[in-house]
Amino acid sequence: PPVVTEMSDDLIVLGDSSATTGEKIDALKSIIDAFLGIALWTGFDSMMNSATERTRTQVEQIGG
Repeated sequence: PPVVTEMSDDLIVLGDSSATTGEKIDALKSIIDAFLGIALWTGFDSMMNSATERTRTQVEQIGG
């Protein structure tokens, strides 16, 4: 079982962690993937909003 090796006001560090290095790397990859997904979605959303606004403006100029 894990043993408390350090303790501060807001953090407890457990020694003898049961998570393997591979599991930790997989967790880190998942976090990175999540942030990349957020960045891609933000860029896509911005691009589509801009294209929608330009299209709306052009349609109004034509008289639609």
